[in-house]
Amino acid sequence: MEIEKKTIKLCGGLCTASFKADADSDIIVPDTKPDVLKIIGAAATLVIKEKYAQKGKVTLSGVVYYRIIYEGENDTMAARSIEYTAPFSHQHEIACIDDNSEFYALPVSSSVKTTVVNSRKISVHSVFDIKVSSACADEKTLVTSLDDSMPSRSKTIKYTNKVISKEEDIELSEMIDFPNNAADILAVNATVNRNDIKVVNNKIVVKGEAVLKIVYITTDNVIDEFNYNSEFSDVLDVLGIQPEMMTNVVLAVKECSAKLAENMGGEAVPLTVKIVAAAYIDAYESAEETGIYDAYSPEMNIETTYEDIGYLTLLADETKQSNVSDFLETNGAVENIFDTRAVCTVRSQNYNTEGDITIEAVVSASVIYSENGRLNTVKKDIPVTFKFDAQKGLADIQIVPYLSVSGISYAQKGERQIELKIPVMCEVLVFAKSSDKLLSDVSTENAAKIDKTNQPSLIIYFVKEGDTLWNIAKKYNVLVEDIARINGIENENVIMPGDKLIIPKKR
Repeated sequence: MEIEKKTIKLCGGLCTASFKADADSDIIVPDTKPDVLKIIGAAATLVIKEKYAQKGKVTLSGVVYYRIIYEGENDTMAARSIEYTAPFSHQHEIACIDDNSEFYALPVSSSVKTTVVNSRKISVHSVFDIKVSSACADEKTLVTSLDDSMPSRSKTIKYTNKVISKEEDIELSEMIDFPNNAADILAVNATVNRNDIKVVNNKIVVKGEAVLKIVYITTDNVIDEFNYNSEFSDVLDVLGIQPEMMTNVVLAVKECSAKLAENMGGEAVPLTVKIVAAAYIDAYESAEETGIYDAYSPEMNIETTYEDIGYLTLLADETKQSNVSDFLETNGAVENIFDTRAVCTVRSQNYNTEGDITIEAVVSASVIYSENGRLNTVKKDIPVTFKFDAQKGLADIQIVPYLSVSGISYAQKGERQIELKIPVMCEVLVFAKSSDKLLSDVSTENAAKIDKTNQPSLIIYFVKEGDTLWNIAKKYNVLVEDIARINGIENENVIMPGDKLIIPKKR
């Protein structure tokens, strides 16, 4: 007996998780800085340096970069800043993670709360939203073909696997001319815009633009801003990726540093800028395979082994944009707006059997502005909802949303109001979760020949509810074709309860 088998990889469910991680630090004001009168604003950036997976758990470690803007006590300058780094570590249980899982961990956003302990000490509590995405596939063996002596039934499954989940760094370093009257850098905001992504064999070509905005204070105690844009392109080595795969690439800044050189009295001061961005890559591959789900032998008592397999099938890939708009109320009259920031995170995702998908998200926006010659910040969480249409009546689905902010525009509305307009893109992938019981092995090693000597020469069978010719033939160790031929059945799929069938005896 000839048996053909094939081993394939299947994702029973996409391995993704989002969770929150806390970080607490005490920041001591450097001796060169004045005492703290009040905190103007604070930013925290989490950079994950190392990560590894154990069975059902991920461990992350790295550094949190803090930048605190404050007003000094009895200080002649309108604002000061402090840079500080602190170690970070976190463990989180993710059931689908295995020891050898390839995954990335993307810090999506953060909230920062500061407390002035005393004039020389600031306590900082940060909360980071972290998204983990892992490639996932379990090996399954299917019997794909049997010889003609063994009747079989087969089905074709269409499946989608997430075959790649990884991050690749893109480093940008430049020395640029900075105004020579800068006394202190107060805030640094770097973003990367994606211009073009092209997938070729084992590589991704990325073209984009780095946007740098620096808020600083001059030696004349004037708050000002500096803007710099730089286009970049890079070729990322991504083993296994192919153009035909459905690939999602999220570009995000991991860390940014801006260091002023010593002012030598020239027209400009050299500023060394280093931006480390990352491409967070998910690649999906769709395929189909035919496997046997039932088989028997009319002549021998064979041994069959079945395996329950779970798999995903991509149903939809759709993108929508929502133009989020809202007003931020300030404490005092706005003089200048220096910096705007926004990140978008998913809060919930729902599907109902009518085919409606709802993604609830929040845009966390912040603005640095000046009032009465002093810096201040204002923040607001703005809800946004995306709705998509999907197939109706699905019993089990998995939704994967990808959110991105593609720029911020602002305008001053009255003395104490700032209007923000934020385009938010949402791409959603919809997968159906399915399971089947397929044949994984057939053995005839200990198979005995079926003894038919005591079988009656003629069997009359009355069809029952739920019967098929296949099940009847398998029960009596005969061929479907023989039952159909003797009973004049033209369509073997059409038999009715109560039909009388003659079952042939094959010796």
